[in-house]
Amino acid sequence: DIRHIVCVNEQNNEFPDQFNYFNIDTLEDQEDHDATVHFSAVKKFTDESLAKGGAVCFHCAAGISRSTTMMIAYLMASRRMSLFDAFQLTYSKRRVAWPNRSFMQQLIQYEAKLQKEGVLRGKQPSIALEDWDMWTTGDMQMLRKQHLITLESRHDSLKGADSKAYREYSEKLQKAMH
Repeated sequence: DIRHIVCVNEQNNEFPDQFNYFNIDTLEDQEDHDATVHFSAVKKFTDESLAKGGAVCFHCAAGISRSTTMMIAYLMASRRMSLFDAFQLTYSKRRVAWPNRSFMQQLIQYEAKLQKEGVLRGKQPSIALEDWDMWTTGDMQMLRKQHLITLESRHDSLKGADSKAYREYSEKLQKAMH
Protein backbone atom coordinates (compact mmCIF):
# COMPACT_ATOMS: atom_id res chain seq x y z
CA ASP A 1 0.00 0.00 0.00
CA ILE A 2 1.72 3.19 -1.20
CA ARG A 3 1.61 6.01 1.35
CA HIS A 4 4.73 7.98 0.47
CA ILE A 5 6.06 9.34 -2.82
CA VAL A 6 9.50 10.52 -3.87
CA CYS A 7 8.45 12.82 -6.72
CA VAL A 8 11.34 13.75 -9.01
CA ASN A 9 9.70 16.23 -11.36
CA GLU A 10 7.98 19.60 -11.46
CA GLN A 11 4.51 18.12 -10.98
CA ASN A 12 2.15 19.36 -8.27
CA ASN A 13 1.30 17.04 -5.41
CA GLU A 14 -2.06 15.90 -6.74
CA PHE A 15 -3.10 13.95 -3.63
CA PRO A 16 -1.70 15.75 -0.57
CA ASP A 17 -4.35 14.22 1.72
CA GLN A 18 -3.56 10.67 0.60
CA PHE A 19 0.24 10.65 0.23
CA ASN A 20 3.28 12.01 2.03
CA TYR A 21 5.42 13.64 -0.68
CA PHE A 22 9.13 14.37 -0.97
CA ASN A 23 9.68 16.64 -3.96
CA ILE A 24 12.78 17.13 -6.04
CA ASP A 25 11.73 19.64 -8.67
CA THR A 26 15.18 20.90 -9.64
CA LEU A 27 16.60 17.70 -11.16
CA GLU A 28 16.16 17.38 -14.89
CA ASP A 29 17.00 14.34 -17.00
CA GLN A 30 20.00 16.07 -18.54
CA GLU A 31 23.72 15.36 -18.62
CA ASP A 32 24.69 18.46 -16.62
CA HIS A 33 22.41 17.83 -13.64
CA ASP A 34 23.81 16.47 -10.37
CA ALA A 35 21.58 13.78 -8.87
CA THR A 36 24.00 13.03 -6.03
CA VAL A 37 23.06 16.17 -4.09
CA HIS A 38 19.67 14.55 -3.40
CA PHE A 39 20.78 11.04 -2.40
CA SER A 40 21.07 11.57 1.36
CA ALA A 41 17.78 13.49 1.65
CA VAL A 42 15.96 10.79 -0.35
CA LYS A 43 17.48 8.10 1.87
CA LYS A 44 16.39 9.93 5.02
CA PHE A 45 12.83 10.49 3.74
CA THR A 46 12.50 6.90 2.54
CA ASP A 47 13.85 5.37 5.76
CA GLU A 48 11.54 7.55 7.88
CA SER A 49 8.56 6.81 5.63
CA LEU A 50 9.10 3.05 5.76
CA ALA A 51 9.37 3.25 9.56
CA LYS A 52 5.95 4.95 9.64
CA GLY A 53 4.43 2.18 7.52
CA GLY A 54 3.34 1.85 3.93
CA ALA A 55 5.32 1.61 0.74
CA VAL A 56 7.28 4.37 -0.99
CA CYS A 57 6.80 5.05 -4.70
CA PHE A 58 9.65 6.67 -6.63
CA HIS A 59 8.04 8.79 -9.36
CA CYS A 60 9.20 11.02 -12.22
CA ALA A 61 7.74 12.05 -15.57
CA ALA A 62 8.46 8.78 -17.38
CA GLY A 63 9.71 6.47 -14.64
CA ILE A 64 12.85 5.74 -16.62
CA SER A 65 15.82 7.79 -15.44
CA ARG A 66 15.40 10.25 -12.56
CA SER A 67 13.23 8.18 -10.22
CA THR A 68 15.15 4.99 -10.91
CA THR A 69 18.43 6.79 -10.19
CA MET A 70 17.05 7.77 -6.77
CA MET A 71 15.77 4.24 -6.14
CA ILE A 72 19.10 2.65 -7.07
CA ALA A 73 21.03 5.09 -4.85
CA TYR A 74 18.65 4.31 -1.99
CA LEU A 75 19.10 0.55 -2.38
CA MET A 76 22.87 0.97 -2.44
CA ALA A 77 22.99 3.05 0.75
CA SER A 78 20.21 1.44 2.79
CA ARG A 79 20.21 -2.15 1.64
CA ARG A 80 23.97 -2.27 1.05
CA MET A 81 23.52 -3.49 -2.50
CA SER A 82 26.15 -3.04 -5.18
CA LEU A 83 25.23 -0.76 -8.06
CA PHE A 84 24.85 -3.79 -10.31
CA ASP A 85 22.55 -5.61 -7.86
CA ALA A 86 20.50 -2.48 -7.15
CA PHE A 87 20.10 -1.81 -10.86
CA GLN A 88 19.16 -5.43 -11.58
CA LEU A 89 16.52 -5.42 -8.82
CA THR A 90 15.08 -2.10 -9.99
CA TYR A 91 15.09 -3.25 -13.61
CA SER A 92 13.36 -6.53 -12.68
CA LYS A 93 10.49 -4.54 -11.14
CA ARG A 94 10.37 -1.77 -13.74
CA ARG A 95 11.56 -2.96 -17.14
CA VAL A 96 12.07 0.57 -18.48
CA ALA A 97 14.35 1.61 -15.59
CA TRP A 98 17.37 3.14 -17.28
CA PRO A 99 19.32 6.03 -15.72
CA ASN A 100 20.85 8.33 -18.31
CA ARG A 101 24.59 8.06 -18.88
CA SER A 102 25.44 10.99 -16.61
CA PHE A 103 23.32 9.62 -13.77
CA MET A 104 24.94 6.20 -14.22
CA GLN A 105 28.38 7.82 -13.97
CA GLN A 106 27.22 9.53 -10.77
CA LEU A 107 25.94 6.19 -9.40
CA ILE A 108 29.31 4.59 -10.20
CA GLN A 109 31.04 7.36 -8.24
CA TYR A 110 28.50 6.98 -5.41
CA GLU A 111 29.24 3.25 -5.27
CA ALA A 112 32.97 4.06 -4.92
CA LYS A 113 32.18 6.52 -2.13
CA LEU A 114 30.07 3.93 -0.28
CA GLN A 115 32.84 1.36 -0.71
CA LYS A 116 35.41 3.78 0.69
CA GLU A 117 33.14 4.50 3.68
CA GLY A 118 32.71 0.77 4.32
CA VAL A 119 28.98 0.78 3.57
CA LEU A 120 29.58 -1.49 0.58
CA ARG A 121 32.13 -4.24 0.14
CA GLY A 122 34.67 -4.24 -2.63
CA LYS A 123 36.97 -1.74 -4.20
CA GLN A 124 35.98 -2.00 -7.85
CA PRO A 125 32.84 -0.67 -9.53
CA SER A 126 30.24 -3.36 -10.12
CA ILE A 127 29.29 -1.71 -13.42
CA ALA A 128 31.78 0.01 -15.72
CA LEU A 129 30.57 2.95 -17.76
CA GLU A 130 31.76 1.18 -20.92
CA ASP A 131 29.45 -1.74 -20.08
CA TRP A 132 26.59 0.69 -19.51
CA ASP A 133 27.23 2.15 -22.95
CA MET A 134 27.05 -1.36 -24.47
CA TRP A 135 23.76 -2.06 -22.67
CA THR A 136 22.35 1.24 -23.90
CA THR A 137 23.34 0.62 -27.51
CA GLY A 138 22.17 -2.98 -27.40
CA ASP A 139 25.56 -4.72 -27.72
CA MET A 140 24.42 -7.51 -25.38
CA GLN A 141 26.41 -10.43 -26.80
CA MET A 142 29.65 -9.05 -25.38
CA LEU A 143 28.07 -8.32 -22.00
CA ARG A 144 26.49 -11.74 -21.66
CA LYS A 145 29.90 -13.29 -22.24
CA GLN A 146 31.65 -10.93 -19.82
CA HIS A 147 29.14 -10.94 -16.97
CA LEU A 148 26.92 -13.95 -17.59
CA ILE A 149 23.90 -11.72 -17.20
CA THR A 150 20.44 -12.08 -18.64
CA LEU A 151 19.54 -8.40 -18.89
CA GLU A 152 18.02 -7.31 -22.16
CA SER A 153 19.13 -4.23 -24.00
CA ARG A 154 17.29 -1.01 -23.21
CA HIS A 155 15.56 -1.17 -26.58
CA ASP A 156 14.15 -4.63 -25.83
CA SER A 157 13.11 -3.65 -22.31
CA LEU A 158 10.89 -0.76 -23.40
CA LYS A 159 8.25 -3.39 -24.20
CA GLY A 160 8.34 -4.71 -20.59
CA ALA A 161 5.59 -4.43 -18.01
CA ASP A 162 5.52 -1.75 -15.32
CA SER A 163 5.49 -2.65 -11.67
CA LYS A 164 1.95 -2.85 -10.31
CA ALA A 165 2.44 -0.10 -7.71
CA TYR A 166 3.84 2.38 -10.21
CA ARG A 167 1.12 1.57 -12.75
CA GLU A 168 -1.62 2.09 -10.15
CA TYR A 169 -0.19 5.44 -9.08
CA SER A 170 0.24 6.58 -12.69
CA GLU A 171 -3.36 5.66 -13.51
CA LYS A 172 -4.62 7.53 -10.47
CA LEU A 173 -2.56 10.56 -11.40
CA GLN A 174 -3.79 10.49 -15.02
CA LYS A 175 -7.44 10.38 -13.87
CA ALA A 176 -6.91 13.34 -11.55
CA MET A 177 -5.35 15.39 -14.33
CA HIS A 178 -8.27 14.93 -16.73
